[in-house]
Amino acid sequence: MSLCPFSIIVAIDANNGISKKGSQPWNSPDVGKFFRETTMGKGKNVVIMGRITYESIPEDRRPLQGRRCVVVSRTWKQEEHPEISIYPSLLEALAGVGANLHQYDDVFIAGGEQLYNEVVKKFMYLCKKILVTKFKSDYTCDQHFLWDDVKDYTLAADPIKTRDYSRYTFIPGVIHDEHQYLKILNEIKDFGEAKADITGTGTRSLFGGVRMVFDIRDRIPIITTKKVAYDQIIKELLFFISGRTDASILSKDGVKIWDAHTTKKKQEDLGLPWNESDMGPNYGHQWRHYGAEYIGCHENYTSKGIDQLTKLIKGIRDDPLSRKHILTSWNPSQIDETPLPPCEVLVQFNVSGDKRYLDCQVYQRSGDMFLGVPFNITSYALLTYMIAHITNLKPRRLIHVIGDAHIYNNHGEAVKRQLNRTPRPFPTFSLREATRIHEIDDFTFNSFIIEGYNPWPPIAADMAI
Repeated sequence: MSLCPFSIIVAIDANNGISKKGSQPWNSPDVGKFFRETTMGKGKNVVIMGRITYESIPEDRRPLQGRRCVVVSRTWKQEEHPEISIYPSLLEALAGVGANLHQYDDVFIAGGEQLYNEVVKKFMYLCKKILVTKFKSDYTCDQHFLWDDVKDYTLAADPIKTRDYSRYTFIPGVIHDEHQYLKILNEIKDFGEAKADITGTGTRSLFGGVRMVFDIRDRIPIITTKKVAYDQIIKELLFFISGRTDASILSKDGVKIWDAHTTKKKQEDLGLPWNESDMGPNYGHQWRHYGAEYIGCHENYTSKGIDQLTKLIKGIRDDPLSRKHILTSWNPSQIDETPLPPCEVLVQFNVSGDKRYLDCQVYQRSGDMFLGVPFNITSYALLTYMIAHITNLKPRRLIHVIGDAHIYNNHGEAVKRQLNRTPRPFPTFSLREATRIHEIDDFTFNSFIIEGYNPWPPIAADMAI
């Protein structure tokens, strides 16, 4: 299901009112002329509106000449007309037009209040332009446009001003952060270098120059163009933080990511002495026991090695402006002891000059862009939220740098499907019983509240082993 992009066209009074007793109270010929000329275009445009808005058009002018009228109503019955389409919901209308978008030049949302409000609350990521005629007077309207809820739009040009009103054109000031990820997928698909890999699957790869920046001040970056199992990301992150390396613990909790990488056969093929499910001295061991001799996943490593994570948090608290807030998973002396060496090898945290915000930059040596990187993005955003909370800071930015960014050859069709989808808003993040969480080991799975995640359906693809 591909939803169509659109423009909003709206006239409002001084208090964002759009109508009074079912009609526009300003009775301005200029507004009608502007609406007609703008939505008419070259005669291949779509106007989406609610039933009441459609019926407010004078009978002799409907359906709108030279435009396809799309009416959103669950109950309205209308004789069939070649220029009218009826959908029970805005989502279905956007999908219906999107399926035939090649037939049209532009799509406009034209009210009324319920439709505008749904657009503002749920679909602004699809809005490419807002055309606003704002009257100077207050007409004491009984229906309103949620202008105060519209964010991240900037003026495209100087407004047109008259005695009675000003006319503005706004365009998105911030592009959805997920477009960075999709752009990299597309670049690898089209321009990636063909390379062999240890799995024998083969990849298309880009090396260097892959960098994404995510704003995490009021949202959590979970890829929306396919469903991502963020519950598994949380469980894996907490597992790493615990310092454990027994993948069977994750597997029993429904996280099967490491199963194929830690089979006894793979351990034997690599010449490793570990038992089934032993990850070797991987993330958890390096984060909490760096440098300690690795004996196996069932060994008690308490007080052994360097607890990098605790040391990192102490450094942020005691010397926030230091440039040494670093967490590394890459221990050259133990890399050959792991069945799958760490992909994210270095993480650096930065506290803003005013000591209010926390940034995180991740360097990933190798990134499976379709399956792995969506997990990595969310995982380190969550880690930043956690550390920010216990150090009395606010999360600000996640910067993700990848060395070898690649798409496996068996993921090609799945990537093409994903690239045909439009990003949806990132969800929000908060903590349950936040006042009881003071240290990194206080977090549990139930600590995390993620709301508003409305992704596209999942896209299945095999992991390259």
